[in-house]
Amino acid sequence: MSKSSQENRSFRKSLKGPDAFQSKAAEGMSVLEEHKNLLVGVLLALALVVVGGFGVKFYQDSKKQSVREAYAVFEDQYQAEVQQVTDKREELNKEIESYRKSIENAKKSEKESEKAKVKELEAKIKSAETTMDSFKPDHSKSSAGFRKFFDENLSEPEGLMAGLRLVSIIQGDPSKLGESKKVLETILANSSGLTFYEIYGRLLYIGVLEDLKDYASALKQVEELLKKAPKEMLPKILLSKARIQIASADKDAGKATLDQLIKEHENAPEIDQARTFRSLIN
Repeated sequence: MSKSSQENRSFRKSLKGPDAFQSKAAEGMSVLEEHKNLLVGVLLALALVVVGGFGVKFYQDSKKQSVREAYAVFEDQYQAEVQQVTDKREELNKEIESYRKSIENAKKSEKESEKAKVKELEAKIKSAETTMDSFKPDHSKSSAGFRKFFDENLSEPEGLMAGLRLVSIIQGDPSKLGESKKVLETILANSSGLTFYEIYGRLLYIGVLEDLKDYASALKQVEELLKKAPKEMLPKILLSKARIQIASADKDAGKATLDQLIKEHENAPEIDQARTFRSLIN
């Protein structure tokens, strides 16, 4: 393996982190693509914190109470679908905890028969954890509602929010990348002046473009995002930019972006991560 390949592999591996907002990548997805979903998720979470107030304002200022109420129907459906999975997970967690307590007791026992149960109980825990990982919300009802509401309310902030919700549901499905792309392009075309939707929509759009391996377009969107995003978001966006540049085989540009981040944001929480990345691609 060449030194360059080793560097790129180390770089991609180092990009993994525990703070994922979106669901984990589908089986078989490359490490780079997995990190893309994680980083976009982090950026989305930050966008909600930094500019979420803009979304709240537009909800409060809406003149059509009926539009808000109509959106709420689908949002409630979405939350109910999530809650169903949460309840199943909690129930299975209780079962796992009971197995763990039984293992503790078995290990303390003087009886060989009790100690022999440990492996059996450990196998049950592993099986339960595998089952838990398979739990996914069924958003078929809410996604259909969001789709229709989005198409009918493009001029309303609630309509744009429905579009964002729809994309957040379907973007993990490779067969629906085209649909996600069109929805996000429509959102961006109708969100001029609405900071929350411009930023949130563009973040999702960058992720979809990366999934489509359209790195040139993704980088253009990153540049647009850098012009509009709050200062607090810039270090993370620059990390994203560097990652896309390296994915597109432009390692020199990626290094330059990391150098910019290190120079201009030396007190940012991301500075150590940026320095680590930079050292891996020398």
